[in-house]
Amino acid sequence: MSSVPKPSSWALSELLKVTSAITTEKDTAKLLGVVLHGACELTNAEAGRILALDATKRFLNVVAFQDERRRANSSQRIPLYRDGAFHNSREVLAHTALTGKLVKLPDIRDTAAFDFSDRLDLEARTGLRTRSLLVVPLSQPGQYSVGVMELVNYREPNSGVYQPFPDEFDELAQMFASQAAVAVYNNQLEQENQRLITVLDETNRALAEENTQLKRRLSRLHSDHGDLLGESPAMLEVYELIDKVAQTTATVLITGETGTGKEVVAHAIHDKSSRAGGPFVAQNCAALPEQLLESEFFGHTKGAFTGAVAEKKGLFEAASGGTMFLDEIGDLPLMLQAKLLRVLQEGEIRPLGSVTTRSVDVRILAATHQDLKRRVASGEFREDLYYRLSVFPIELPPVRMRGDDLLLMADHFLNELCLDYGRVVEGFTPKAMKSLLSYGYPGNVRELRNLIERAILLVEPGQLIDIEHFPQELSEANRTGPHEPHNLRDAVAQYEASLIERALHRHHGNQTHTARALNVSRRALIEKMKRYALTSVTAE
Repeated sequence: MSSVPKPSSWALSELLKVTSAITTEKDTAKLLGVVLHGACELTNAEAGRILALDATKRFLNVVAFQDERRRANSSQRIPLYRDGAFHNSREVLAHTALTGKLVKLPDIRDTAAFDFSDRLDLEARTGLRTRSLLVVPLSQPGQYSVGVMELVNYREPNSGVYQPFPDEFDELAQMFASQAAVAVYNNQLEQENQRLITVLDETNRALAEENTQLKRRLSRLHSDHGDLLGESPAMLEVYELIDKVAQTTATVLITGETGTGKEVVAHAIHDKSSRAGGPFVAQNCAALPEQLLESEFFGHTKGAFTGAVAEKKGLFEAASGGTMFLDEIGDLPLMLQAKLLRVLQEGEIRPLGSVTTRSVDVRILAATHQDLKRRVASGEFREDLYYRLSVFPIELPPVRMRGDDLLLMADHFLNELCLDYGRVVEGFTPKAMKSLLSYGYPGNVRELRNLIERAILLVEPGQLIDIEHFPQELSEANRTGPHEPHNLRDAVAQYEASLIERALHRHHGNQTHTARALNVSRRALIEKMKRYALTSVTAE
């Protein structure tokens, strides 16, 4: 065979064919066949193959071949690594793909650099005899190799004179390999795009289903318990207590830290009671001076005090047939405590300036963040009133002890406030959610809502809320300690600390009562309190 390079006009013609095919041929296999055919024609190669990296970048697969007599070698799969870790540098095709270097061998039997045992075994079965070999990487400047092009000259035994590939063919082969690289790279890019589209569609479907489920959960919770949100064990216990007491006439004392939603619980009790059709009247006992508060509660007659120019009906009368909610009951002055006790015992009120009493039909729900037992002990709260109010106590858990309820509430506030402000915010970044879960929330639900509201006003429309849209204290909480435990031991410790803290709060810091409730010795309780840095509310 001739080893003289083909005329430059012929080379240009073949390159034009390839270029035309790249712009018009949509089938990658056919396009690579055109490229390989042109390369074989111009280099006088008797056979050839193009192999491309698979999606894992760990194997070379044949994607085009030239010469029907070598079809048996068309499905060969070449691993780039041995034992899953070491470069398969003894395989010439793997070597070129990994290094990006052209390899040209005049006669494969005259080199010890590569292992051709598999190829020689194949030749023994087919009767073909490979001699010279040219392996070119499929790469473009600044890019990794996406495969290799192999050009082969062989001869059958006793078939005549043989000549290897001349150096002049190297540049031609590299030109065609670059064209093949474009085709393979574009094909891989299209496959990756299709994969990403599939993943995105599946993710969107999953998110849509999750959003639907979340809305169903929110709808169910709203319909059952008003504006209360959450499915944590602590909140399920609260729902159960609401359901048990709502249809009764019992007085309820709702306790919990500031901002935990005590008035929301009172509304839920009212809405599930037989008084739901009546008024719900709320008054903060710490909001007014004593005389004004008494007038608000019980009303007054004309001339009862300076400025009383007309008779006024009090809140207890206004709430008759419904529910009266007394917030911050721990701040109620002692004199008004006595009058409230009469309302609870006799169902009667006496307006300021009046000498007669009036009957009222009102159910009283009270709330406080204070320890009323301590105020009773200090003489600041009447003991008889305390027992009348706490017929049925309900303790609300702080946000920090409600687990993933926090994200449920954050999502609810996001949707609610976006609707109020007419803004579109896509949600939260993972960092933002981690910060939300890591923070302690001294202001509880009210503080969480304020944080979300502020973030909505700061974030650009259509974007995700990120950590930069939160106050600095959330970023610091995120750095100092993540909410999620990293292993089972930490998870158990976190749950144990939470359980002890709740029990201490429920028993007003009394270690003996707490230990009894948790079924442990007082000494064991004290040791665990030291381990988790928990403090007792009251000394013993």
